[in-house]
Amino acid sequence: MYQVLVVDDEAWMCEAMAKIIHKVRPSFRVVSTADNGLHGLSAIRDRQVDVVFADICMPGLDGLDMVRQMREEGWSLPVVMISGHHEFDYAKTAIRYGVYDYLLKPVDRNEIAEVLERLERKLAEQSAVSVEICPEESFKETELRRGDQIVNMMREKARLRYMDDLSISVISDQTGFNPSYLSRIFKQESGKGYVQYVTEIRLQVARQLLISRQELQVSEIARQVGYWDDKHFSKQFKREIGMTPSEYRRSHAREEGLADWAE
Repeated sequence: MYQVLVVDDEAWMCEAMAKIIHKVRPSFRVVSTADNGLHGLSAIRDRQVDVVFADICMPGLDGLDMVRQMREEGWSLPVVMISGHHEFDYAKTAIRYGVYDYLLKPVDRNEIAEVLERLERKLAEQSAVSVEICPEESFKETELRRGDQIVNMMREKARLRYMDDLSISVISDQTGFNPSYLSRIFKQESGKGYVQYVTEIRLQVARQLLISRQELQVSEIARQVGYWDDKHFSKQFKREIGMTPSEYRRSHAREEGLADWAE
């Protein structure tokens, strides 16, 4: 049984989708619904979900921004976007975020049946493929049965390889554990989300580099700590630290100048 999340701000639409999905493809079951992108992200983090059906236009965080944030957090779940918009820009953005399919309202149940049939084949193929793990990255499942061992392994990878792609999906591929399970056990054991933990390590290193390596551009520091989008790095830095990377560097330069003057 494949578990489905439906994200739509209209309750009747969520109910209708749940009934249609179960009727046209009984191997899929709607296990959760959400009325906006933020609640959709919470549902993905809190429980195992195999497929997401999401509307684009919703209050708060819309469907496209929800998918963007999912990808940033490492969730590679197939997403089917549903929209009343025929504009190509919406579809183009959805394709850029790697959505599985894009359906226009009013949605035909035959279209849903066809999408679910393809999704079932895709998911079955994924589960049939054994995960290949590099010997040096290998962790035996018997050694990871306790939650604290799994979390310690994830923390160690974050501390040593913070500059690499450390998304939940990558850790899942390397260990064979379900992404939802990894996210849930990490938060239970550490009291914070895995993405937040990696972010804190990256920003801690970035702060050190901003002060100690004045010759490096902010964009170079961003890449050295695992960010390939300068704007995203600066935005996240400001949200967590309270100032942009450049402001942080200037403030510490002024402090050092005052200290030298006082001496």
